[in-house]
Amino acid sequence: MMIRLTRVAAIVPLLVSIMVPPVATATGTGTVFDHGVIDAAAVFIGNEILVFGGVVGPGLAASDAITHFSLEDQSLSTDRVHLPSPRAEVAAVQLDGTRIAIVGGVNGSDLVDDVSVFDVYNDTIRHVATLPHGIADASVASSKGKL
Repeated sequence: MMIRLTRVAAIVPLLVSIMVPPVATATGTGTVFDHGVIDAAAVFIGNEILVFGGVVGPGLAASDAITHFSLEDQSLSTDRVHLPSPRAEVAAVQLDGTRIAIVGGVNGSDLVDDVSVFDVYNDTIRHVATLPHGIADASVASSKGKL
């Protein structure tokens, strides 16, 4: 099965597709990677690529999943922690060696105004800011641990 990521964080600019075995991993709002995912954000950290949200399944619903793709053993797993809300066209960037900022997105016709930080090693996500208005299909960058 081919997974096509159409929105990829700047940290993984050459990632176009990943060949993985079929996996049926249920999330709070749908199934990730058993039907593919588009409009997700991806960030390389450690020996993994983390995929945030996206549009999944035959119903093309926004997902709240945080999915780990291990470069070491080519396996997929879905994190027990989910994004605060389902979203596609989300932006994500590594802040440092342990934290990833997740910014905006779209859920149906609603733009998301949330900025959250996912701590990879503590497996937590927390809201850190509310944008003045929702934003989707954006690019984000970080320097010295800040957006």
